[in-house]
Amino acid sequence: MAVSFIQEPTNPNGTQATVVYSLTGLTLADQAKYICDVKADGSSETLVRIKQPSNASNFGVFELSDVLHDYTDWDEVWTTTQIVSSSNNNTRTFSIEFGEEYGTSPSSSLITSASQVTSSLTVYPAVEELVDGMNWQSGSYFNDFLSNSPNTQYVRLEDYGTLSHFNLSNSFVTNYRVTIYNENDSVLAQKFFSDTFSGSHDDSEASKLVHYPTGPQNFINDATLGSVFSADNWSYYTVVANVNEGDRRFNKLDSCIGDNGTRFAFINKVGTWDYYTANLTKTENQTYVQDTYEQEFVNYSTTDGVVNFDKARRGTTIYNKQTTKNFGAQTDWLTTEESEWLLELFQSPSVYVQYNGGFIPVIITNTLVEKKTNPRGQKLFTYRIQYRYANKSKSRR
Repeated sequence: MAVSFIQEPTNPNGTQATVVYSLTGLTLADQAKYICDVKADGSSETLVRIKQPSNASNFGVFELSDVLHDYTDWDEVWTTTQIVSSSNNNTRTFSIEFGEEYGTSPSSSLITSASQVTSSLTVYPAVEELVDGMNWQSGSYFNDFLSNSPNTQYVRLEDYGTLSHFNLSNSFVTNYRVTIYNENDSVLAQKFFSDTFSGSHDDSEASKLVHYPTGPQNFINDATLGSVFSADNWSYYTVVANVNEGDRRFNKLDSCIGDNGTRFAFINKVGTWDYYTANLTKTENQTYVQDTYEQEFVNYSTTDGVVNFDKARRGTTIYNKQTTKNFGAQTDWLTTEESEWLLELFQSPSVYVQYNGGFIPVIITNTLVEKKTNPRGQKLFTYRIQYRYANKSKSRR
């Protein structure tokens, strides 16, 4: 018999979904096991080999999400000024190959027949909750941006942002444009971006995921858009992929919030970056942890034999002091859609805060977040986001 598929995951899929392969056809012999080899697409090198015996019905079931997730990462593209493709394994295609091994007796050497059947699988670090199913519902993101964010968001002039898009044969962008409007809905400027990594590029591994600039600060040096943003007479702008696909509107936040606002970048449930500006007052406090020892008041280490009274001699002595900065950011009043989306910020494994024209990693420290579930009873709803720097302050010693 030859090994064959009973079930394969949908393609593309999420590495934080449940990626299941089911096989049949294992040779009925001593020491028989199914073999699963995971290889990078186009490579003969085996990254991972998994062996397991069949179940009582001679089927082999493999769940590979944890294995595949270890080989993915996130593109750090927050400040890009142009359309860029993936460069940091944010998307990867693997060759998943199955075979078998068996012996002629319980103690014989093994006969190995690997790679009898092969499946090509493209994955992103996307999440699919078990209440929704096993396979990530990638089809719902075709012809849209890889984000659950609301279609209308709010930004400051200094804010960076990006949106990401599939670039597959059945989901790609041929036309990306940015249009800036004033408060009377008149067009102030418009730009069409030419290199959109359209479907003709989707054989390239990196180009299967494409990132588009969306923040005002991404465009500030652009010859067409920059002068309009600098003039500050704009009211909102839109970014559109193709014809009304994946369109987003960005309204200008009142500049009076100044330094009070906090711009977050976080990995969403689809495995790409989302952004949010909490525009109300931010807070900062510091906590201290110190290590001490008790020093004798009498100076036993005198160098001249005289032991005088020294009122400045310290008893309790600090030999290490650690400082932790804790921050708080307050959202404005949120709609039900906004509050549902922002839960992804609290759940995200990677969160950054915009700081001095760049981004620094932070840890969200909220351990309890109340979800808005009653639109009638919870008309006014806001989040308090608590965080600290991921890189600790230097110890004082």
